Amino acid sequence: NTTQHNTTNRHAQLSPQGTSIIIPVYNVEKYLPECIDSVINQTCSDIEIILVDDGATDSSGKICDDYAKKDSRISVIHKPNGGLSDARNAGLAKATGKYVYFLDSDDYIEPQTIEILRAFSEQHNLDILGFDAYSFCDEGCLSTSSLNGLIVSGYYPDVMLGHEMLSVMLKNRDYKAPVPLRFFNRIFLKENCLTFKKDILHEDELFSFVALLSAKRAMHIPALLYNRRVRSNSITSSRATQKNSDSMYIILYEALTTYRHFHDCEQTKFAYDLGIQYFMKLYTFRYVQATGLQNSKGREQIRVMVKHLDSLGYSTSWMRLHIVLCYLFYVKLTLSKITSLKKYLKACYKCARKLFIRFWPRLDVEARSILQRLEDTNKPGIKRIITLCVPRHGNRGDIAIALAQRKLFTENCPDFTLIELPGDLVRDYPGRIIRHLNANDILLTNGGGYFGSFWRHDELEALYILRHFPNNRVIIMPQTICYFNSKQGRRELSHDRKAFSVFTDLHVFVRDRNSYDLINSNNLYPYAKSVELVPDMVCSMDGKDCIAPPPQ
Repeated sequence: NTTQHNTTNRHAQLSPQGTSIIIPVYNVEKYLPECIDSVINQTCSDIEIILVDDGATDSSGKICDDYAKKDSRISVIHKPNGGLSDARNAGLAKATGKYVYFLDSDDYIEPQTIEILRAFSEQHNLDILGFDAYSFCDEGCLSTSSLNGLIVSGYYPDVMLGHEMLSVMLKNRDYKAPVPLRFFNRIFLKENCLTFKKDILHEDELFSFVALLSAKRAMHIPALLYNRRVRSNSITSSRATQKNSDSMYIILYEALTTYRHFHDCEQTKFAYDLGIQYFMKLYTFRYVQATGLQNSKGREQIRVMVKHLDSLGYSTSWMRLHIVLCYLFYVKLTLSKITSLKKYLKACYKCARKLFIRFWPRLDVEARSILQRLEDTNKPGIKRIITLCVPRHGNRGDIAIALAQRKLFTENCPDFTLIELPGDLVRDYPGRIIRHLNANDILLTNGGGYFGSFWRHDELEALYILRHFPNNRVIIMPQTICYFNSKQGRRELSHDRKAFSVFTDLHVFVRDRNSYDLINSNNLYPYAKSVELVPDMVCSMDGKDCIAPPPQ
């Protein structure tokens, strides 16, 4: 049957910087209004909303039409069911905005999402901009195994080549494939002929892989702008089937054949090879998940793929080993259901985890020396000021703040030893840090603008350390504090109010009037001994303090 498109007329005209938001719709009548409302209520109004009714059998199609009558920015495409990839491609073909965003119809976004993403994309002239998601469990969802995994733990503040970002994220185990976590330049997609592979599951894996390898300017911001609903009957949380395995086979085969030119290019070869290893792992994992369902076709696929990889020079011994490990993993899960073996398996897991943390990843020289100094100074009679989450990245503003703090305490507190703990150490080695802190330490959080909703990772990492020392003097250096005006933002504010209420000697400094008013109006730090409005730390410095001395 030929797919027929029935599109309602659009009356709103987009500016040259407008954004097209594409929402594939299929049998989501329960969640669709919340999704569409989150887009309609964006702080940025220069958008077009393309709802693609992919042959829904419930009232989803009618809901789309009703919204289109109310808002001229909304257009609806009605088409026979062709799957998620086909629906996204149909929406992409009708898009006219400078930027394109793909939103899943059972999820929703924060009110500032498009404004923030477009501002970053315009400022840095990006092809792709990535961000993070908050996952929550829907009513009736019994499994929480899919709630994690959509927050990038690393920090990537700079504009990078797409293949560089792909390789770094794969090496750091930070790579996330879902397309709703990326904001695209439409001309970039058009010039590289990027569309979704039809009739497969996990289509995001292939699309994101090829898009990053093709991109010239990519960036990631650690902002929780997307709200991902985990449903019991969704693709991500459903039990693996034969089609999961077949789809990953097609994706790996496509990557090895259609996109082999990335392997032949010297610049993208390294990232491409890492991606192939990643796909090999996913394919073998999906194969083993559906091993009880595998038919002769599935068994033949694994044999063909092993031979194909061998012929191209990839190490399939690793692939065979991974299959064995996957089998052992599922055997362990089966055995863990036997009550008498639970304690034994738990002890084995803890032992393996300790060995893993002890030997991987290895500390660099600077990090090792910082932790050694922290351990050596943990003695009676030594007074210390410990600063958490000091930057080791390239953001000049954050570095200037850290330099101003260092100057302040070294000049005015000569009796104290100042130890600055970088954010990556606080994140990766909290146990080692906590072990070498004591009740007499003065604990600081590095100044900046990461308290609240927008750059939340750093705050939570610092809070994890601080909560072990509720009776220490805790000083929040001059901060900007901001929470989203949404359910997520209110949830985060409530969490922080409760978390900081345990400290008996808390002193808070903020660097702008809005943050100061927010604290007072919401009683954010109910037991703080002081809350002060002060200038940014950088204002205390002479410009010469931020200039490196000339080489000798």
